[in-house]
Amino acid sequence: MEKIFRRLNEQLGKLSFGPPVTHVYTPLEYALEPCLDYYRRYGQGRRPVLLLGMNPGPWGMAQTG
Repeated sequence: MEKIFRRLNEQLGKLSFGPPVTHVYTPLEYALEPCLDYYRRYGQGRRPVLLLGMNPGPWGMAQTG
């Protein structure tokens, strides 16, 4: 599974965006190790799903889509 996370991170890093995008939030780039730590601790064994996501913030989905 770690290989998948690392490959996903590498592939996401190749994405580029044009205007009006000025900043891209890439948590797997700067927080890959904590993400892997979480997976190692809670994601081992057979599970029907593994949910990954971000807190939408103080304004909820209205701001983050």
